[in-house]
Amino acid sequence: MAPLVLVIAWWWNGDGGVVPGEAARRGAPRAFPLFVLGCLALALARSAGLIGGSAAAAIDGLARACILTALGAVGLSTRLAQLRRIGATPFSLGLGAACVLGVSSLLLITTLGIGPAISPRR
Repeated sequence: MAPLVLVIAWWWNGDGGVVPGEAARRGAPRAFPLFVLGCLALALARSAGLIGGSAAAAIDGLARACILTALGAVGLSTRLAQLRRIGATPFSLGLGAACVLGVSSLLLITTLGIGPAISPRR
C-alpha cells in the first residue's frame, strides 16, 4: 500500500500528473499519510518476532475497533449532495486503487506462495 499511496500523493500534489524533481520531494511529505509508516513499522516488528501472539491478538482487536469507528465517522459525515457535485472521479480513483491493490496482492501471494494453506472442507 505504501508505494501506491506515495504515487497518489505525488499525483494529487501536482497539476494532474506526477510532479517531477524538487516539487515532488517537497510536496510528498505533506500529502503522505503518516499512518502508513506506522503500519509498516508494526508489520516489520511482527515479522521480526518483536510482537508476540497474545500482543498481536490484543492489537488486532483494537485495530478492528479503530477501523470500525473511522468507517462509521466517514459514513456519518458523507453528504450525498456533495458527492453528486464532486462527480465520479474520486470514486473511480478509489475503486481503481482498491482493484490495483487487490490484484497485485493476490498475484504476490500466489506467486510467492505466502498464503495460508487451504484444506478441503469435509
